[in-house]
Amino acid sequence: MLIWKKCYIDWNKKSSMKNSTQSPQRLEYIDLAKGIGIILVVIGHSINGHGITGHYISSFHMPLFFLLSGLCFNDSRYPKFTPFFKKRIRTLLLPCLYFTCIMLVLSALLMPDYYPLKSLTYKLPNAYWFIFILFLSELFYFIINRTATNLKGKILLMIGCLCVSGFLHHKDIVLPYNICSVFIAIFFYGTGHLLKDTINKKITTVHKKRWIIILLAIPAISVFFTKKSLDLSSNTIPHPEIYYIIIAFIGITGILTLCHFFSQQEGKSKQFILYIGKSTLVILMMHMFFISLCSHYIMPFIENKLMYKLLEQSIMWVLLFAIIRFINTKAQWLIGK
Repeated sequence: MLIWKKCYIDWNKKSSMKNSTQSPQRLEYIDLAKGIGIILVVIGHSINGHGITGHYISSFHMPLFFLLSGLCFNDSRYPKFTPFFKKRIRTLLLPCLYFTCIMLVLSALLMPDYYPLKSLTYKLPNAYWFIFILFLSELFYFIINRTATNLKGKILLMIGCLCVSGFLHHKDIVLPYNICSVFIAIFFYGTGHLLKDTINKKITTVHKKRWIIILLAIPAISVFFTKKSLDLSSNTIPHPEIYYIIIAFIGITGILTLCHFFSQQEGKSKQFILYIGKSTLVILMMHMFFISLCSHYIMPFIENKLMYKLLEQSIMWVLLFAIIRFINTKAQWLIGK
């Protein structure tokens, strides 16, 4: 209970400082989208991505994160590649390395069979693939953005990346560290950057709740009838590819519209999601280990599945908030700050 209270105080203080330190609404709805997105990630991993719910979440949640990253890309801030490269090493690659080391130590101490050391030769722990692929996507897109002299050239290169992704999938080509996923990741990342102004303008024109419901319901209907969805971690794009790309964009639009609507409201639930949205890196890095820890030590003693899941989620979030608080106050270097 103490952890929950301290975390409540953390985001309550941020709420009270709203008038003096709040980011523009555009950035606020992006943080809200990150918060909802990481909650969906946790839910998806908690149910092992199974069933309609798992497919529904995967149909747009990882494309959402890459597109949000593209929305935040500021090409005027880094006119040269080297400063941009150094910044991404500090904010993405080094945190990935730090948490990998933490994971290996915790695994050796608490669950020796959880992540064998030899696995590092071809994959990263848990969901860490996202950070590595985001790192590569940002670097490649920086080069694309600088190389292409006009919008048409950039669009053609983005389409080219999508075609390469489809080719690798159809040929069943698998590369270590999920590298095959980088091409479709670049596509969503670049789309976010190229449509930044359009998205920020259009998203403010949707005020009716029914449109939010419709946009979020369409991917659910698709999954219900097809039982298929995108899986960016394995570069899986079901046929017909364009259909599932469109479904992903519809789901993303629904989330962004919901978050813009939510950003206009007030309340503790909003501040809570904002707090989570600003802590996505830590949650992404640690949640799967805590889920596995509960499965290893607690599941054998609880037969009721629902009761176990409630206990698992409670323990996981308490531990996550404790780590977030520790990092924010004592070890911000772990997350590149």
